[in-house]
Parts: sequence; structure tokens; C-alpha cells
Amino acid sequence: MAKIRHLNNAPIKEAIIDFRVVLPEQMAVVEFDRDSRELGIEYYPNKSVLRQGSFGFRLDSELPVVHDHQQSIQGYRYSSVDDAQVIQFRLNGFTFSRLEPYQNWEQLKQEAENIWESYRKIARPCKITRVATRYINLMPIPFPIVWKDVLTAAPRFPRNLKQDVNKFYNQIVGKDEAVNATSIVTQAFDTIAENQAQVILDIDVYTEQDFLPGDMEIWDCLDRLRDFKNKIFFNSITDKTAELFE
Repeated sequence: MAKIRHLNNAPIKEAIIDFRVVLPEQMAVVEFDRDSRELGIEYYPNKSVLRQGSFGFRLDSELPVVHDHQQSIQGYRYSSVDDAQVIQFRLNGFTFSRLEPYQNWEQLKQEAENIWESYRKIARPCKITRVATRYINLMPIPFPIVWKDVLTAAPRFPRNLKQDVNKFYNQIVGKDEAVNATSIVTQAFDTIAENQAQVILDIDVYTEQDFLPGDMEIWDCLDRLRDFKNKIFFNSITDKTAELFE
């Protein structure tokens, strides 16, 4: 494992803050279909629709046959001019994403808090049921690679099988009772570019509990989740890997 510390060139591809909510029954998705200035998010002028598909089946023949396909609008996606920051206003929640270049946690959280106030005024949520933060890291690792020097839980073949690892995908879901949070940790390698392996370390951490929409505790909760995420990240890589991003 690596020592927890600030990395000047952290390999963060995308950082996300997400709330799942319960809205009043009368809330309609059309309330989000406005110009960004009307929503109070004027720095996010680019808008697109978020859809959810549903299927129906006929079972009165030998083989099931799809007979219906419907798509319902679940919300809207707004992005900044440079597409570095993205917002989702949905019927089931709110998401704020910062793509590379990542800045820092304080800026991420402050912008999410500002935009959450706009969402809250429009959607009038009854409660928040899930709070999450997710960091998708893309780590270029130069060849030659000895995987145990890169990841602390590196993939490997059984000892008697002398094979090189060319691809892998591994996902583990765990619960930490001390912080009342669940983690979804994904490690993957599928791409080679410029004599480097592009290794994904995707860490999604969340807590499922009820908060009032205006409760400042949600931001303290996010701080704890971020610390939990950092603990997972540095425990997942070696010091040799961390040094690549200092």
C-alpha cells in the first residue's frame, strides 16, 4: 500500500458527487426542461435529454417476443462550455461531475453545493436517501509491468500457469460499518497506448440513509466518504505507482 498524501498529478479522469432523492408526487420532469439561466446554472449552457427505456414481452408463443419499447424522459444533462463540468437534474436525483483536469475536493464540493441549491429550489425534494462520491482514475503504467508492483491486489494466474496478464476486470463490493458506507471498487486493464498500460481504478463510495434536503450534514457526510475513498485508493496501489503521479 502507498502512504496517503497529496498527488500533484493525480490520475483522476472524472470525479462525481451524486444524491438520490424522493420528490413530491406532483413534480414533473418538464420543470427541468428550461434554459440554464432560468435554472440558476447559467455557466452550463449545453443541454441534452436523459432517457430511460422499458420493454414489454409477449409470452403467448413458443419464444418470448419483444412487443413494446418505450423511452421516458428522466431528466436533463447540462454541461459547461468546455464540457469539463456536467450536471444531471433527474427525477430520482442530482449529479455533478468534474472531468479532467481535476482541480481539488474543495472546489468540487463547493460547486456541487451551489448547484444543489438550484436543484432543490426547482425539484423541492422531500428527502435525500443516498449520498455518494465516485472517482474514476486512469493510470498510465509504463512497460515492462510487474503487476504486484502496481496494485496491491494485482490479478494473477494460478502459480503453475505461466501466462502473462493481457486483460483483466475485477469488481469488489464491500461495506465498512465504521463509516456506514459501501464501496464498489473496480480494477480493469484493456488498453495499451504508447507503450503504456491504461489501468482503471474506479472507486464508488456511498451511504444509504435519510437526510433532509437542507441538512448541512450531507456535506460533512461527503467529506467522510471522500476520506474513505482516499483510504481505498492508496491501499489499492503501491508506493511505486503513487510516485508516478507526484
